[in-house]
Amino acid sequence: MAATEETGVGTDLTLAELTAKDLQQRSEVEIDEIYRESDTPEVQELEGRYHGTVVSGSVFPFDVDGALHLINNPWMPWKGKKFYPIDDEEARGCNWYEVGPMERNGYRFVGRQTPAIYGLNDAYVADYDLPDNPGAVQSVRDEIKRVREGLYLGRTYMRIRGEHQFVMYFALDG
Repeated sequence: MAATEETGVGTDLTLAELTAKDLQQRSEVEIDEIYRESDTPEVQELEGRYHGTVVSGSVFPFDVDGALHLINNPWMPWKGKKFYPIDDEEARGCNWYEVGPMERNGYRFVGRQTPAIYGLNDAYVADYDLPDNPGAVQSVRDEIKRVREGLYLGRTYMRIRGEHQFVMYFALDG
């Protein structure tokens, strides 16, 4: 979807104008459409630190609104993701957390382009199935698409009984 096209989901905003906050105001159906029509970023494109915001989804036992409030409040330590491209095909990365004045990196992943579970084309996939991650984290897979330059939309999945189950959408702003 070109950055000048309307998002087609009941607003006059173009993709070039969308922010992470705008994504939080959308229904999951609208976010699904934006994600499906977004482009796949190159591995080298995602480099450095990106601020993260959960835009939709649920965290048991909370409903969608409760989960968003819980995860996006200032006391929640998750702040985003860091990406370190190795070459054109692969990157390394981690999540970044802040607790008071202290910053911590955790839950490493390998990044690469691969077919998306949702949508018709590839996604930048952050695969957490690494031996130094805790068992539950090893089942996590993030699929990331470019909404516009500097704004990315990701889908998080957890592998449960061999099947990837959708958990939430997040935005990365860099």
